[in-house]
Amino acid sequence: MTTAKTADRLKTLRDIIAREAQGGFADKTVIGGLDAFLRTLGADAQGGDAALRALADRGLLDVGYAALAPSQRKRWSEEVGRILGVSEPPPKRAPRAASPPPPRFDLDADVSVLRAVTAAQRPRLERMGVRAVRDLIFLFPHRHLDYSRRRSVAQVRPGEEQTIVVNLWEAHELRLGREGRLRASEAVVGDETGNIRAMWFGQPWVAGSLNRALEPTPSASCSAARRASSRDVRRWIRPNGR
Repeated sequence: MTTAKTADRLKTLRDIIAREAQGGFADKTVIGGLDAFLRTLGADAQGGDAALRALADRGLLDVGYAALAPSQRKRWSEEVGRILGVSEPPPKRAPRAASPPPPRFDLDADVSVLRAVTAAQRPRLERMGVRAVRDLIFLFPHRHLDYSRRRSVAQVRPGEEQTIVVNLWEAHELRLGREGRLRASEAVVGDETGNIRAMWFGQPWVAGSLNRALEPTPSASCSAARRASSRDVRRWIRPNGR
């Protein structure tokens, strides 16, 4: 009959065998060596546990584990495991091969070594003077539009890029040139200081997209100050995401 203490010790022996197999049978699992634990099991072999008696009858509990070579310890553990019903530990997986380090680029290397640079982008980069990786790193914007500096309609100056916050009064499509071939959009916008006319040449769809509830923020180069003309409007935006 197997007592609770004997069952716990046999479970411990199974765990020891598994750990010894993982450690290459170096007799490092039990402090002071496995032989002392086996002698304790030998003292319990006179009880009613059949597996423990089988280990003692085969001399597996007084084998002198510390004196065995690793290959002999392996054969001993396989025999003990067979009696205790311990399956063989799964073979160790081969470690994964380390991934190769990312390639290092010389700053003077051709920009085509970068994966993000496609063959179609190469000519455009060359037109901007970008031929090496270093050129791409030091490619900065040529200008910055500061929309926080705003002016009123009465303060606009000719030939300058400037931002005004205005209300939209009306917008319509125009046909210019011979036989009206050039299509454009024209809008009248203004604030409390006056009105100004904005035009989008070649963009007739702008007039259809504008409506009276919209407050555009044009950024334009005005051709004449204080005149209802803005003939070089570069862009318009909707403030506050509207």
